[in-house]
Amino acid sequence: MAGLENVGMPYVRHLDGKLWEIRMKGRDGIARAIYVTRRHRRIVILHAFRKKSEKTPKSAIRVALTRMKDIMS
Repeated sequence: MAGLENVGMPYVRHLDGKLWEIRMKGRDGIARAIYVTRRHRRIVILHAFRKKSEKTPKSAIRVALTRMKDIMS
């Protein structure tokens, strides 16, 4: 599949299953968003948050997984 996952590190990385993370930097600091790709090259942002640690928090992944289940059903 061609898409953001082809951008690669340090901007995009695979998290788990269908979940991907994109890293962004702006005036207010570093932010991350967890997303999933859908048919027809659509991207659905499931959860966005400010970076506070090196690793993606497990709570952020749980939020994204819950939201992914809602949109996939």
